[in-house]
Amino acid sequence: MKIITLTRRQFLSAAGISVPSWLYFREAQGGQFPNFEPDEGLGDGPTIRSLMRMSDSLWCFDPVGLHIEPGETVRFFNPRVATLTAYHPQNENHELRIPETAEPFDLGYLSGPFQDLKLEVEGTYDYFSKFHEMVGMVGRIVVGRPGGPGEKPWGYGSSQGRNPIYKSVLKTAELLDSQEIVKKKAIPFPFDDMIPEYPLWD
Repeated sequence: MKIITLTRRQFLSAAGISVPSWLYFREAQGGQFPNFEPDEGLGDGPTIRSLMRMSDSLWCFDPVGLHIEPGETVRFFNPRVATLTAYHPQNENHELRIPETAEPFDLGYLSGPFQDLKLEVEGTYDYFSKFHEMVGMVGRIVVGRPGGPGEKPWGYGSSQGRNPIYKSVLKTAELLDSQEIVKKKAIPFPFDDMIPEYPLWD
């Protein structure tokens, strides 16, 4: 049997991918995981992005932790098929991790590149992506001062018959210290710490 060896350029050409496009995605999905989406329309206010690194299927929110004041609006920028969904029993039987008097939110399937979320009740809000929670795609917003069910241990709702918490979520939750979020205002997702051991690119 004859083994055919293709150069990268030949492989890309056969796959119908232009070299400039490959270089664009290579740069965009490299170890630093930059935000390569256009910024038009995002404004100057607090923003959360859904991001994906194609090389190892890493999905995340950035920043993963965000502090705002009551009544402030967060802009959710979502070019991917992700959602920003509150931990709440009304959302697929998840445990309650937002203030008791706050309305549960579920942003997704956007008609445009972004959607706004106004949070007026003070406290801690934990959220997830419906499609990527199993790989640890969760985040936290602290409105004013931390407080409420979001400050309870992850998984407390299992005794109430709520959905279990994935181990990958617990790993991301280690980044969600509310006092640090208030102090720093935003906790960027630690992309460099999430690079797998195997080479992403040769």
